[in-house]
Amino acid sequence: MTAAVRRPNFFILGAQKCGTTWLARVLARQPGIYLPPEKEPHYFTRHFDRGEGWYLRHFDRDGADEAVAVGEATPNYLAVTCAANAPAAERIRRFAPEARFVVILRNPVDRFLSAYKHHAARGRLPWMQGPDQHIAALLDNRLKTPAILDYGLYGAQLARYFELFDPAQFRVFVFEETLPVNPAALVREIAAFLGLPGQEPSGPLSRRENVTVETRAGIVATNLLSGWMRCDAVRHMAGGLITGVGRAVDALSGQAPFVLSAGVRRRLEAHYAEDSEHLRRLLGRAQPLWPQAHGEAPVATPPDETWLKAA
Repeated sequence: MTAAVRRPNFFILGAQKCGTTWLARVLARQPGIYLPPEKEPHYFTRHFDRGEGWYLRHFDRDGADEAVAVGEATPNYLAVTCAANAPAAERIRRFAPEARFVVILRNPVDRFLSAYKHHAARGRLPWMQGPDQHIAALLDNRLKTPAILDYGLYGAQLARYFELFDPAQFRVFVFEETLPVNPAALVREIAAFLGLPGQEPSGPLSRRENVTVETRAGIVATNLLSGWMRCDAVRHMAGGLITGVGRAVDALSGQAPFVLSAGVRRRLEAHYAEDSEHLRRLLGRAQPLWPQAHGEAPVATPPDETWLKAA
């Protein structure tokens, strides 16, 4: 008799550019936890029309049958404030109403900058003259896609999920409080939440994942190269090559990593202020999750960035 196909019972919702690639790969190495090797199936957003059978084939593999926790990681599922992802929460509720959810959130300004570099390197932003012009255009609502700004509206996004699920089904972590500080403790807490208490992390935790281009020169070079390719399919296939070129330009340029000017950072902080307060109340936190920055502010990075680079 053929064994029944396992259905996922947990989801890493996101947020995008908050360490979800590292987390998915680490959890996949833990005994009793199964995630498919293909991160981000996007079933509940862009591939829903492929049907449940297509989706479940991701979990019809060796290792899933013995796992206590079977899950997947698609950061776009969290971003229900974006029209393309809006149906995700309701679709997941119908599919797995008792599922558990793991969410990692990062300072939305730093997350924005990381996502900006990623999308610019993929040619998803029209060529201007550099990062400053792109960011100003996004803040002034002159560029509507991709929805880089909306992905940081965590309060509105989680509020939608909390309307559909019991908040006890969620574990929400703050990137700056967990990954740079004690990744092993984070993995232990998530394993216990998924039904595996007392389990020590297995395998290495120190690994760079999903590294993006860092310098102004690298961002400009990859944006130009991606724009020259024009075709989305070609850009997707050449994504690794384009990023490699950007990193080479980073190394050769000798520039420091691109940082937000104080004025732009203040504009971004103001953009997210109301939603961040909503999130603070939603999570029952006494203090703001992210203090306001002053002066020239680089992206927040771990003290030892050899183990993770979420930017």
